Amino acid sequence: MVFFNPIYKFTLLILGSLFFSISGFSQNLLLNNIKSVNLINQAVIKDDENVKGYFFIYEIDTLDNDIDTYKFTITDKNLNILKETTINVSEETSIFKSSCTGSEIVLLFFHADKKTLEYQIYDLSGFKKFVYTINLTGKELRQYKKMALVGANNIEMKNFYPIDKVGFIFTEPFKHKDISSLSFNFYGTKNNYQWSYVPLTGGSYFFGEYLGTQKDVVYIYMVSYKGSIYTDKPEAFIVGLDLKTGKELFKKSADGTYKILAKGVKILNDGESYLYGAYYKLTADINKDKSLGFALWEINDEGNIIEEKYISWEKDFNEYLNISTTGNVQGIGYIYFHNIIQTASGDLYLLGEGHQKTFNPLGIIDDILAGPFLGTIYGLNLNFIKQVSTDIILIKLDSFYKIKEVNIYEKKSSDFDEYNATQINNKDSSVSFWFLSKKTDVLKSITLKNNRITIDNIKTNPKATKSVIFPGSNGQNLILDYFQFAKKLELHFEKSN
Repeated sequence: MVFFNPIYKFTLLILGSLFFSISGFSQNLLLNNIKSVNLINQAVIKDDENVKGYFFIYEIDTLDNDIDTYKFTITDKNLNILKETTINVSEETSIFKSSCTGSEIVLLFFHADKKTLEYQIYDLSGFKKFVYTINLTGKELRQYKKMALVGANNIEMKNFYPIDKVGFIFTEPFKHKDISSLSFNFYGTKNNYQWSYVPLTGGSYFFGEYLGTQKDVVYIYMVSYKGSIYTDKPEAFIVGLDLKTGKELFKKSADGTYKILAKGVKILNDGESYLYGAYYKLTADINKDKSLGFALWEINDEGNIIEEKYISWEKDFNEYLNISTTGNVQGIGYIYFHNIIQTASGDLYLLGEGHQKTFNPLGIIDDILAGPFLGTIYGLNLNFIKQVSTDIILIKLDSFYKIKEVNIYEKKSSDFDEYNATQINNKDSSVSFWFLSKKTDVLKSITLKNNRITIDNIKTNPKATKSVIFPGSNGQNLILDYFQFAKKLELHFEKSN
């Protein structure tokens, strides 16, 4: 999670990298001569959930006004520098995105003069392996130019999904004759290969969200309209694609005992895949009607539903929260669940937050439809995706998926957050995430460990323009303090618990 003074516009690309341990125990790092830093990706990369290292990319001051120069710095988990590389680009080039698959690093460049997107794939030593180049249409070029003008700090790309040690999926709108759809594009990072999946049959409009990849199956939640998106009731499907080929393995109705609006897919309990999200009456219009609660569906590799579990607003949540039948919690708002977490000890937690205003649940099918940025596309206004959130809600479930405990943590209201900072360490059953306290303006961490929930204050420099938190190894938090006027980044670790 990121906390900053909004008058400053900058970006930081930071990712982890997997490396062998080396001698030396540097726990601090100072990076100087920084002209600008853009925050693109808050993820840290782990190998089997263990942090192995980081990398940073930032623009530095030079005497050449026609060239932008970036420093690409790779460190181990203790912040010892392993590799430093200089990247020179023209003023017509912007770096929009960075990520890491656990075995390779991906940098996304936009070249306005060449009218292209470019994915540069690096191994973990900083060696450039190969490049994917995408030619942009006139409409796409205009969109990306607007994005470059506004700055990635103000427009977040949520259509980029790394897949562990394999590659990544990039989603974008797709127009074919009278059909408005979207394209799911896979790019390999281990090997140079790609595929695309575009739904074009059975409707005039298609919306969708990438749910995740488990056991070489790419899961997609798909919604289609045969007529108008404003008057027709949509049909919802769970789609499974072969990770290696992009071939459609199954397309199943999202109707079970109830209708599910899936948010993601996770491996839980016995190593099986589970869809999770909100559920509705079978006759409901998920674009208009209120949900009934939270659903968990066990699903096999052929798309068949093995078991359905439902947690009702009215019957289950209402025992712990003053909640309406439509999921509105008094003083908090509607609950949106970001994640479901299971520790090594078997404890299951639902991590969510409140929203004070009612919002169209199809807006939660991310901003894939809006391409790389929020806005309007194909006549559909997606501005409702940006919502002011309220407090954190952490719900513990027992082995029968019954509510066992509910905790509420007051935090500063913010725009829609995905809690990408969540860290899970399977060896010691530890889960941590961070938030800004509503009462004290102090950064705090919540850690789930050994069936206990503990809260710690996190020390950041009050003089910093901006502070960012990332998970570290051995129960530590990596604190990055950015000082705009001093043109420097200071990094250090703080012990948690």
